[in-house]
Amino acid sequence: MRALHNTTMLLALVVSAGCGAAETESRPDTASDAAADTADGSSAADTSADTEADTAADTTADTAVDTAEDTAPDTAEDSGADTEADTAADTVEDTVADTTPDTTVEPIDPARVILDGPCPQESRVGGFKVEMNGTIGYTAIDGVVRNGVPPASIADPTFEEAGCRLLRRRRLVCEPPCAPSQTCDVGATCIDAPLGQDQGQVTFAGLVAPVTLSPLPPGSTYFFTRLTHPGFADGDLIRLTSTAGYLGALELYGVGVSQVVPTEPILVVTEGQPLALAWDAAAPDARSRVLLELTIDQHGLTPVTAACDLPDTGSAVIPSAVIDGLVAAGVTGFPSGRITRRTVDSVTVGGQCAEFVVSSVRDLQLEVTGFVPCISTADCPSGTTCTLAIQQCQ
Repeated sequence: MRALHNTTMLLALVVSAGCGAAETESRPDTASDAAADTADGSSAADTSADTEADTAADTTADTAVDTAEDTAPDTAEDSGADTEADTAADTVEDTVADTTPDTTVEPIDPARVILDGPCPQESRVGGFKVEMNGTIGYTAIDGVVRNGVPPASIADPTFEEAGCRLLRRRRLVCEPPCAPSQTCDVGATCIDAPLGQDQGQVTFAGLVAPVTLSPLPPGSTYFFTRLTHPGFADGDLIRLTSTAGYLGALELYGVGVSQVVPTEPILVVTEGQPLALAWDAAAPDARSRVLLELTIDQHGLTPVTAACDLPDTGSAVIPSAVIDGLVAAGVTGFPSGRITRRTVDSVTVGGQCAEFVVSSVRDLQLEVTGFVPCISTADCPSGTTCTLAIQQCQ
């Protein structure tokens, strides 16, 4: 009779523990729970809920094992030991989950995410870019946020047509020269040189692997070159977030782009003629645009660059007026060009603007009709010699 009584009590304990475990919901904290736990203190509640559920489950398991061994239920001492062990384990698990940085991208449609475009050059203090270089074959992250706009980074527009601008680099000279910690501004006045600032820890999610960077001395720059190439997939949402830094806590977005591939290996720039350009087009619903940059005056004091912001349709024609203005500004050295497929987001805080660029870039080989670059007379046609000062055959 006593054995029967003990068996009856044992069954009641097993059923009661099993019901308690079934009624208690237990799940590990997700990354999104971490933020909520921090805000409302629910980490303690998670620990409590996990402890109760695990205690009940452990008591059930222990009872079944003890029954097989000696048909005796767990003692109060055994239950207390199980509860203490479960509580410690759950507390560690909740703490790890609650403090793990969120490197996932929330389910936002890349086709609908708002991208605010490039900063005006007059307020651009820096930013971050994830660049896939098709010429060399790597993907890298770099960035810096300064406490001002470097005066030399602002070019003077001299002409604009069909999305193209001719931008003349400023020649800023101060007499006497500025101190090492200063730079020359417009009006030949010396000002404090803008310096890189601590923008906190910056996290990039949506790449082939999440990356979190801290500022590096000197200059509080950010740099990372160990991404697998290509470092992102076409059409994927890429999110940049930062802890509180110079511009506060940042949240910017980009969309992965496919590698841009020019159709023609060489572009020939001819005065008086428009320039036709072709590349592999992006998908019809792509968020990217194409930036074309042409520089043919490498040694001028105030060289001009043609910069064209183009729809990513696979072809474009640069007006002859833009080409004429570019050639008229001077041709020296070896001409260079670059085509960039990109998405750009930006944020302005207190009049200072920072960008986030996700891009694929490729260098272009240029020729200018009637001009032959050189590094020695051996490079020049018969009857001409190389003028090294401007690297041109004359």
